[in-house]
Amino acid sequence: MAARRSNSHRHRKFSRYTGDVSQRRRRSSIGLWWLIPASALLAFALALALGSFLGSQVEEPSPSTPEDTKTEASAFPPPVSESIESIDGVLVSLSGIYDNTYYEVAAQIPSEATAITLSMFSYSGFPLYYSEVAERYGLSTGELTLKNIFRYPAEKGLYVSVPFESKALSGSDVLIQEIEMINELCLAGADEVIIKCQRGALDDEFLLSLAEYITEIKKASPEMHVGFVISAEEATATKTVDKICDYADFCAVDLSAISDAEALDSEISPAFVNILRYNMRILMKGGSEESLDSRYGVLDRIGIKNRQILSK
Repeated sequence: MAARRSNSHRHRKFSRYTGDVSQRRRRSSIGLWWLIPASALLAFALALALGSFLGSQVEEPSPSTPEDTKTEASAFPPPVSESIESIDGVLVSLSGIYDNTYYEVAAQIPSEATAITLSMFSYSGFPLYYSEVAERYGLSTGELTLKNIFRYPAEKGLYVSVPFESKALSGSDVLIQEIEMINELCLAGADEVIIKCQRGALDDEFLLSLAEYITEIKKASPEMHVGFVISAEEATATKTVDKICDYADFCAVDLSAISDAEALDSEISPAFVNILRYNMRILMKGGSEESLDSRYGVLDRIGIKNRQILSK
């Protein structure tokens, strides 16, 4: 009996609760009817405001550049390759130095220089300095000591870049020898090597060999930066450049055969977007002050600050 009264009591409480809720819902729906037209009016006002804003955007013309004005660096995307800083390297050659190495190296470096291209090999690829590695492999070697060569650059805190011609990437069985020679330069004070080689197209087979080669350099010389030389035409191939930059610190575009500003501009133009995007190094030929100024002017206009003199 008590149980039935308890259940009946709970039923009456539930009935009163649901009845109260139903009444509140009806009162609420009746009291809020005015929100429907108000919401419609608000939506209409917002639509008018949005239409007015978009119309003003269409009517306002964006600043245009005259067709005959050359594009400046601000129009290009920011570099995505920031693994090393840009340099402005001056050429230092060991050719013709037989003694007084420290002073003759120093004499080639302007006081305002912050980076140098140290040309340390003959045209045939033999070192112009004394190399223990080269001697161990029975190669011809020079007499200048690495200590004296790198002494002045080290004193001045200069960034040292060394071009290196790889025969291993051209098919010769000298991989270990070259890795050891590069490590020898790293220990002496070189900050980077720029790898170039005689080769064909940058196909997948070659890119795999290049990846393995650079990986071996990094294993032996973790602090050494490694760049790889490509042509201006190859610099336009974004996917290929992407693959190279997966393992190389940077790409260098070899324009060292060009001594004319107009020709330099013509070569760079098809590739300038990738050159800036990947912060590629421009390798240039030396020359008179007037010739260099005109070519530097081309690079400055485009916004290329990563450059160095590769040859005389």
